Amino acid sequence: MPSAPQLSPAICSALTLRQGVIQLEEEQQALQKKLKGTEDEVDKYSESVKEAQEKLEQAEKKAADVRTYCQPLSP
Repeated sequence: MPSAPQLSPAICSALTLRQGVIQLEEEQQALQKKLKGTEDEVDKYSESVKEAQEKLEQAEKKAADVRTYCQPLSP
């Protein structure tokens, strides 16, 4: 039975390097997916904050209107 051919050290190094590159690419893809999810969450929270600010401004305007209409008339 013939033995498996021996790979040269250069080929072994290249294969090891390629394996490392593949692992880094997979990690990069996972991080990009996680980043996208984080960006989506930030967008949702930003929209919620914007809506809350608008409601607060409306409430403040209504409160100012009430104060204006409820001030006693000065003699």
